Amino acid sequence: MRFLSLAVLAALLLGVPGTANAQSGRIGGTVRDASGDPVAGVTVRAQGPAATGRATTAADGSYTIANLSPGTYSVTASLPGLRAQVRQNVVVRANSETSLDIVMQAVSPRSARELRKIVSRSDAVWNLPSPPYDADGR
Repeated sequence: MRFLSLAVLAALLLGVPGTANAQSGRIGGTVRDASGDPVAGVTVRAQGPAATGRATTAADGSYTIANLSPGTYSVTASLPGLRAQVRQNVVVRANSETSLDIVMQAVSPRSARELRKIVSRSDAVWNLPSPPYDADGR
């Protein structure tokens, strides 16, 4: 009987295992491009008043940001070469998942052309033949 009383007292003082995350929620969904194909490697960040979270999309474009305190979040999805997408006022409730699918947009055609010019110039620099060196590297 004394052991049972101590066990009950310990449970009350330490809390019941698993209840710490019982009040958290999640944001999850799929990130796709404008043609509907999933996009892997996108960083998805949730910023709220009491918590922040981050996830990276899988090969199928899916992501889940877990252990978020209930509240309202701003969610940003970003990947170099694509325009960052921001969703404001995403509500997270305790013990549930908020579904948020995101469509990534390409940068403007002009920006893409400018980026290709920069890349081709840097390739030209990096592909220059190297000067002859002797065995000592001189």
